[in-house]
Amino acid sequence: MSPSRREFLQTSTMAVAGLSLGRLDPLSPEWAEKSKGLLFDKSDLPRLRRTIKHPRFAPFWKSLSEADLDADSKFLKEELRLNNHVADFLKARVILERTSFVHLLNGDAKQLEVARLAIARILEYKKWDYFLEAEKDTIGLQRAPETTIAMAFALEWLGDAAAEFIQLWGQGLWIPQEALGHEQLSAGHCLV
Repeated sequence: MSPSRREFLQTSTMAVAGLSLGRLDPLSPEWAEKSKGLLFDKSDLPRLRRTIKHPRFAPFWKSLSEADLDADSKFLKEELRLNNHVADFLKARVILERTSFVHLLNGDAKQLEVARLAIARILEYKKWDYFLEAEKDTIGLQRAPETTIAMAFALEWLGDAAAEFIQLWGQGLWIPQEALGHEQLSAGHCLV
């Protein structure tokens, strides 16, 4: 019997993750030394910190670093709807990417606080996408892949500040729901 599309996606996702990550222990010093980073490595940080001060880049950096974090926090705490993938899930992902990147480059504690809140709120979504197969099984085509990439960036950029999230990942308790299902997350392993 041929596997269903969902079974195929689950199996192939795990195979690719296993091949690409190898033995994942991102908290170990050996891993940190070998890591080249997803978009850039640690040796690039001084250059990036100089770039954000360049006159051609400064306006863009200002739009990132001076975003309204109080409004972001209010949205994540009070306004985010866990059944709205089109607008709210997207906005939470954008907040996560922005705040984790800004924190990486300037160490702003408020950016870190909002980034951690965004991770926790994103993890509350039971499904990470709104495309369904047979009107019940989520197929990760749009929001799930975007958010998986954003989470990977954030976990790398936040480093030790995201240690508890990385530990959940290492225990298999945080993997995109479309890959393994929401069952592991809903087994009481939720951060807020």
